[in-house]
Amino acid sequence: MLRKEHNNEHQQERALRDVRKTKAARDPSKYIYISIDGMDSSKCALPILHPYPKDATEVDVFCEPHVIGVITSRTPSHFVYLSSQRFASDSNLSINCLSLTLQAIGPPFVPKLYVYVSLTYTMCSVWY
Repeated sequence: MLRKEHNNEHQQERALRDVRKTKAARDPSKYIYISIDGMDSSKCALPILHPYPKDATEVDVFCEPHVIGVITSRTPSHFVYLSSQRFASDSNLSINCLSLTLQAIGPPFVPKLYVYVSLTYTMCSVWY
């Protein structure tokens, strides 16, 4: 029963997200939609480009950066951010990605901003 409730909530959340995305596309003078989504970092191990000892393990040779994708209703509409594995993939990272995205898309800003963040599994509507 819990699984069914979870799936229903997820479908409702996705439907609400689609409605807000459509609103922002239809009326960009009133709405901005931003979706922030993180990727499983274990799937993107990158070689560390500095000398390492002969007895180094795979952990010493590869890093797993956090990869965060952002989609907006504005132009430019897609961003990808990389963050070192030394920093936690938490709400601070989400806020930094949101801040960098808002700086990149720039003014004019509108009365309503819809932000979806899946890094922290929350959905929020922010007014300013």
